[in-house]
Amino acid sequence: MLPIINVLRHDLKLKYCRIWLCPTAAFTSIPLHAAHLFQTKPDRSGKEPCFEDLYICSYMPTLSALIRSRQLMKKCMSPSFVAIGQGQPGAGKGKVLLAVDSKLELVRKFVPPTAKCTTISGDAATRAGVLEALQENTWVHLACHGKQDPKQPYNSHIVMRDERSQAYNPF
Repeated sequence: MLPIINVLRHDLKLKYCRIWLCPTAAFTSIPLHAAHLFQTKPDRSGKEPCFEDLYICSYMPTLSALIRSRQLMKKCMSPSFVAIGQGQPGAGKGKVLLAVDSKLELVRKFVPPTAKCTTISGDAATRAGVLEALQENTWVHLACHGKQDPKQPYNSHIVMRDERSQAYNPF
């Protein structure tokens, strides 16, 4: 990510803004937003900032999805946001994620007051609840495990307590 950060910061002079990521192929399985430089500053005064210290990262499945979302925003739809978290995905479905609820609370603080904001977590974070929330909201934040199937990408899913939740495609 260092070459990308260098272009964004030094060539384009962009800092502290939203970056849209549209990974393809093998890059879809890498959490690009969590990329860290792990480099010490030249004066040895500490670490260089990591990607998520400098940018707010959002993912999009395709460029057409970004275009469609921009067109919907022009129609003055009131924004709605749902934060979905599942820290205890169930036996054999992944390790317990201890900081899910505190992360959801932190994310809620950054949602504009003009947006309707909901949180779904714990026992309420089920497959049915997630699919309904995805249909009813314009923005979503997920704090949970995900499983990727590189041979059958449409079998990739997020992990909820009751069962896996395959992606919902409203288009």
